Amino acid sequence: MTNSLNNKDIIIEFYREHGLWSRHQESQRAVVSNFMITISAALIGFVLFDKEVNRIDVPITILVSLIGMFGALFSYKYYERFNFHDSRINAYKCLLNEMLGSIELNDVETKADEMNKKRFSVLSKHGLYAFWIAFHSMIFISGILLTIMAWLG
Repeated sequence: MTNSLNNKDIIIEFYREHGLWSRHQESQRAVVSNFMITISAALIGFVLFDKEVNRIDVPITILVSLIGMFGALFSYKYYERFNFHDSRINAYKCLLNEMLGSIELNDVETKADEMNKKRFSVLSKHGLYAFWIAFHSMIFISGILLTIMAWLG
């Protein structure tokens, strides 16, 4: 019995550790994304400050595009890291289910997930990472459009 409790404690500790890493990954993604958004907004403001977009602005508009592209790739990479930890969490949860026997943690989560999907049927179909990638992609497209305007103007 003591050995069984130790095994459960070890599994729970690994479960917690990967949960903490998941939250850490999301916090890092948020900080870096906010930094890139702020820099992009400042650069776009600098380009539009003189109310003209011309060839002098091309290096800055290209930089905006690169920041947007990097942000989208960066967000996707953090989504991959989040899923890495989430898959380990699920594996530990399955082990705990086997050890607990009469309690099915997955059933509890499945019921809660179904209630959430019913309440937010449209939004629950799309992962949060897709919104972050779309946001950074809009920065990328804005940079491309500004580059075209600057080149032609």
